[in-house]
Amino acid sequence: MNTANKQASIQGYPILAKGKPVRSRKSADATDQHGSKLNALLAVREIGKRPMMFIAAAHDKRMPSDIAQRLYEASIGETRDLLIIDGPGSDIHGHAYQTDPKTYISRVAQFLEIALRE
Repeated sequence: MNTANKQASIQGYPILAKGKPVRSRKSADATDQHGSKLNALLAVREIGKRPMMFIAAAHDKRMPSDIAQRLYEASIGETRDLLIIDGPGSDIHGHAYQTDPKTYISRVAQFLEIALRE
């Protein structure tokens, strides 16, 4: 991502709601590479009723699975899913897929089938 682009992102992917970066000055769950505060709950609310899937590794210390649970609970769409992967490797940030690729692929594919029908 170009450093001149001040767009909010997590892991290089933009966090957008209504085409604009989601930022909050009051309470933040994360900070982007430019130091801007991000509020994930605000992002989920602004995304609205669009399909959303939340995926977390059960024992990730950097992004605990209870955060994914809270975001899932805050989402208001009918098409939503929460996948928390447990097993060896679930303590490594971003390793939900590596921990259980079969479950990961199956659940994401199932979610996409439903979400893309809408």
